[in-house]
Amino acid sequence: MVSIDADDDPLLARFVDPGGAVVAKQPTAPDLAWLAQHCWAWDPARLDELIRAAVPATPYVCGGADNQQDIGDRFTHVFLLEID
Repeated sequence: MVSIDADDDPLLARFVDPGGAVVAKQPTAPDLAWLAQHCWAWDPARLDELIRAAVPATPYVCGGADNQQDIGDRFTHVFLLEID
């Protein structure tokens, strides 16, 4: 088993602008207007690299992203852990 914290890999999880370009430097305290114009997204190519690097172990990826629906085909199971 290999666990991957998506938020700890700056090449995987990052803010992107409406055109899909990676935000090089985000504000220290982004306001709601900035957040409405940007999304937290995973880089599909980087995710593929991490999955390949885990073989033959089973990778477990922890985290979420706005584009997770687009990359869901890379996973056999998806679990939602919601902690109050």
